[in-house]
Amino acid sequence: MSSVVIKNPSRQSQARLKCYLKSVAWCCVWVASAASAHVESYDLNQGLQIADLTAAGKAISQAQSGAATPQDLALDNPTYWNSTYQNTTSVGVFSGVSYGEYNGGASVQVNDVTDFGWGAGTQATLGDSHKVDFFNFRLRHDAQVDISWTVSAGSSLLDSAFSLYRGLPVYQGHDDTVTDALNPLGAGFVKVQNAKDTGTVVDAQGNLSPFRDTLNNAEAYVGQFNALAGWSQANAAGNWSALQLVQAVNDLHTRASNDSTRITEHLAIALAAGDYSIAAGGALLPGSTSFGLSNLSGQLTFSYTSAVPVPAAGWLFASLMPGLLATGRRRKSFIKQGRCRRLEFDFNRAQKTTRRTEKNVVTGVAADKVIAVE
Repeated sequence: MSSVVIKNPSRQSQARLKCYLKSVAWCCVWVASAASAHVESYDLNQGLQIADLTAAGKAISQAQSGAATPQDLALDNPTYWNSTYQNTTSVGVFSGVSYGEYNGGASVQVNDVTDFGWGAGTQATLGDSHKVDFFNFRLRHDAQVDISWTVSAGSSLLDSAFSLYRGLPVYQGHDDTVTDALNPLGAGFVKVQNAKDTGTVVDAQGNLSPFRDTLNNAEAYVGQFNALAGWSQANAAGNWSALQLVQAVNDLHTRASNDSTRITEHLAIALAAGDYSIAAGGALLPGSTSFGLSNLSGQLTFSYTSAVPVPAAGWLFASLMPGLLATGRRRKSFIKQGRCRRLEFDFNRAQKTTRRTEKNVVTGVAADKVIAVE
């Protein structure tokens, strides 16, 4: 946590500090068991868990976001998906990984899930970000996306849940940094508002910081993970990002069941092109319905399908079709009218010729000299 230098504190300050420490004491039970690693994300486009970017990768991330300083956000361009630009782990078993322009997907099995990680993020004190698993993906076009998530403990299936966000968390992000303090204190150990979580700060991705009240919160925050709204986080290097909630997915199932149709959480949703993140875990509540289980198995399946655009020539041809059809109909109409007029003309000419012949016969003119009237 952020360090505070105490110099001859007054009795009032001591009382405030004692009260504050008492309010966070119970939080330490959960925080103490947090994994040593900070936020690392399973990249569903690459089929790898990315731990962090290298210096070269952070420079690319800076160019990608247009920021003034190096960034630590997932790289969009497959050209840089190698060890020169990013550090990967061997965690997670991927299958069916495909990153096409218009369709693709992946499935990944992880074994570091807690039964309460997501559930803690629904509480007023929020949740420890180490207790949920993070996944990310990029869509190059608007797409229909399908996501499923299941948590299991051996043969038993536990209540699972996940939240979908627009934006990416910074690699190696964690709760309570100098840049984004968890429970900030000012002079005299008085609570102050976190400068990043005012709801007015924009990150390198263009995402607006959500509001997190660190001035009037009744209890100290356990973590910064919010399962039901947007939230932000930073890493030790000072990189900071905000996530904007798209949808939280949990049907409030029973604590445990073997009925996978009731436990597997599923979301089918239309999304605009861009970067997205998923935070997934168990949905039980710490200190209440949770069994306190960790290192559970989780299975996430993801797929997307975008509409393949029709080439420009195709659109032009399609736009001309009604006109061509109309022209064809008019041409047929003209032909019919022309045929009718021709038949009428031939009939009239025949009548005139007959009358002329009859007249000439009467006057003694030879029929072979009859001149047809054109």
